[in-house]
Amino acid sequence: MTKTEIMPPPDDPSDRCLRCQEALEEYFLQLVRSAVPSRWSKEEVAVALAELADHNVLSILAYQQIENDLQILKSRKSSYGGGHTFG
Repeated sequence: MTKTEIMPPPDDPSDRCLRCQEALEEYFLQLVRSAVPSRWSKEEVAVALAELADHNVLSILAYQQIENDLQILKSRKSSYGGGHTFG
């Protein structure tokens, strides 16, 4: 399977999360099936994938927070007359 085979999101915005799960499910199961013969237990693989997914979500949220903080700092900088540095 290649990445290009993953179905794109539908035009209808409802149930996007479910549709994404459906689009990724076969790849997910393939990953699990390929790890088990390497002597990883299904439980270890499941926990590892869950933790990787959790870390990915946390990094996305952290990035979004940094972007929001930068926008706030930029707006503050412009309200102080822009371009001036302190120090």
